Amino acid sequence: MKSSILILVFLIVPFVLFSASSPKDVKFSKGKIFFQNGDTVNVYIKVAKLYDLQSGIQYLDTAGNEHSLLPSKAKGFCLLYKNETLYFESRKDLKMVLFSSKKSKSSFVNKVSGGNMPLYYFVEKKLVMDGIDQVSVEFPQYMILLDQQWISISVKYFVNDFRKLVSSLKGEYNAEQMKALLNEIIDGKYKFEDTPVVVEKFRKIPVAEN
Repeated sequence: MKSSILILVFLIVPFVLFSASSPKDVKFSKGKIFFQNGDTVNVYIKVAKLYDLQSGIQYLDTAGNEHSLLPSKAKGFCLLYKNETLYFESRKDLKMVLFSSKKSKSSFVNKVSGGNMPLYYFVEKKLVMDGIDQVSVEFPQYMILLDQQWISISVKYFVNDFRKLVSSLKGEYNAEQMKALLNEIIDGKYKFEDTPVVVEKFRKIPVAEN
């Protein structure tokens, strides 16, 4: 899935430019902002790592003026590439799945896919001990929005997180097919990076017969 490949790139390098025609310098990428009043504005968004984009963006308007935008001030934004458009939604309901100290604040969250199980991708940072020093480590996670509840899919608890998803879907989808897919996850057929593929397989499972 193209989206999963692009997301992995976020962990390694900053965004690349879609167009050589971006104004002023190569630190801006073509995009759109979706404001709360319904307006959509074409802009050039400043290049940054995914973690930094989550807390806000800097952008140039068509006149070349630079602005800052917090997640609480827009519905979201998107980055435009030749073969892919990456969407970010402004959300303030993530406190049940994030361990950040800034849980109450809105964030721009990368929406990987929609459908009946919308899938998002988010990166957090946490201080951990490295010998006698504290270092900042990134913790990526996927998040599934299911009946207004978030289910986190993490690297560390990958299998158990999908067990929770199956438990939440019990009675709604074909139990035999869900169990078969879960067994493949338990057997190691899929890894954290395959989450978008696995979620798409769950979406295709037929509803349970009453």
